Amino acid sequence: MTPTKGRAEIMRSRFVTLPAVALAASLAVIPAFAQDVSGWPVRIVVPASAGGIADAVARLLGEALAKRLAQPFILDNIAGGASLIGTAAAAKAAPDGYTLLIAAIAPLGIVPHVRKVPYDVERDLAPVGIISTQPHLLLVNPGKMAVATLDEFIKLLKANPTKYNYASSGAGQLNHLEMELLLMKTETKMTHVPYKSSGDQATALIGGHIDAAVFGITSALPYINGGSVRPLAVMTAERYPDMPELPAVKELVPSFGGVFSWHGIMVPAGTPKAIIDKLNKAMADYLHSPEGIAQMKSIGAEAVGSTPERLAELIKSESALWADVIKTGNLTIQ
Repeated sequence: MTPTKGRAEIMRSRFVTLPAVALAASLAVIPAFAQDVSGWPVRIVVPASAGGIADAVARLLGEALAKRLAQPFILDNIAGGASLIGTAAAAKAAPDGYTLLIAAIAPLGIVPHVRKVPYDVERDLAPVGIISTQPHLLLVNPGKMAVATLDEFIKLLKANPTKYNYASSGAGQLNHLEMELLLMKTETKMTHVPYKSSGDQATALIGGHIDAAVFGITSALPYINGGSVRPLAVMTAERYPDMPELPAVKELVPSFGGVFSWHGIMVPAGTPKAIIDKLNKAMADYLHSPEGIAQMKSIGAEAVGSTPERLAELIKSESALWADVIKTGNLTIQ
C-alpha cells in the first residue's frame, strides 16, 4: 500500500518527528519504517488512553499485522470526549488504507443516541472485522452489600429500593448501560454515580464509597483475587470458561439475554475493498492461530477474527438494544 500525498505529509509531521524512545514505546515496527517511504506506517487510532484493554488489543494486533503484511503499524492514542475525538479523527481520514480505527460500541452505538457526534457511523466508517470480545462481571463491595449470589443481590435491592448505588466509568459507557439493563429486567433501582475513568470507578468501589459496579474481567481479577470485591455473575449469555463457578445473569434473569464488550477494526468509508479484504485476512489469520488465541487470552480477551459483515451486524443490533435502554429508562447522558 502507498499513502496519498496528503496522508504521507500528515504522517511525516506527526510521527517521524517523534523521539525514538517515544516511537518505540508506541509499538515496535519493522526497520523499513525509517528507510523506505513505500513502507510508510499504517496508523491504528485507539480512541482511549494507553494502558487500557483497547490499547492492549491494538498493540497485539498491530504487531501481528506488521509481521503478516510486511508493513509497519503504529498506535495513535487519541483519548477524550467519550471516545468521540479519536473516532472522528479516523472517520475523517483519507480512505487509503493508512488509517485503522479500534472500534467499540460506546462511540458507535450508544453516544450517537443521546447527542450529536461529528461523524455518521454508516456513512463515514466501513467495517473490517471483530477482533475480540471480553466478558464483564457484576461486582459488589462485600462490606457494603452482604450478598453472595445474584439472587440475594436482587432481593436486597427489592427490599431497599432507594438505598444502594453503583458506579460506572462514565455516563453512556457500556458498564453504565449494562447495569441499567439489569435493573430494568429485574425491576429494581440503584442510584447511578458516574466517574471519569475505570480507575476512579475501581477506587470508589474498593474504598466503600460505592456499593456495586460492572467491570471487564481484566480490570476485575486483581480485586477479586485480593478479596476487596465479590463477583456475583458474568454479564455474558453463558458462563465464562475460566470462572465456571460464576453464573451468567441470564440463568436467573432469562430476559437479560447477554452482554459483552468487544473491539473491532474499522476504516474510513471509501477504503478500497481489496485493502479491507487484505486486512481482514491478515487479522483472521492471526486471531484464529494458537498464538493469537493465547495472546488475546493473556489480556483477558477472547479472539474472534470475524467477517466485515458480522461486525456491521453487531454494531446494528447493539445500537438498537442500547437505544431502547436509553429510551425506556429515560436516561440523560451528558
